[in-house]
Amino acid sequence: MIRNDEELEVAQARISKFQKWLKEMRATTSAKELAAMSSGYRLEIERMQAEVMDYLLSPSFVIRRRWRSHKRGQGHVTMNQAQRQSLT
Repeated sequence: MIRNDEELEVAQARISKFQKWLKEMRATTSAKELAAMSSGYRLEIERMQAEVMDYLLSPSFVIRRRWRSHKRGQGHVTMNQAQRQSLT
């Protein structure tokens, strides 16, 4: 889970690096080799992209609360409407 903008930048850089590797593989390997070699990279790119989107589309207070609860092993914390309004 991405917790802050620094981790966001790291994830985006990793995605870019993996995409560059796929581009290089595409240019230097046969179609059969590319299919065999690229599946793991594709899955990892998709996983990281999902994390990036989760971070970008979540209000910052939700990320902080999720991280604190995750560290304590409690999973996700949900907030009711009154709690959300008190933060604005």
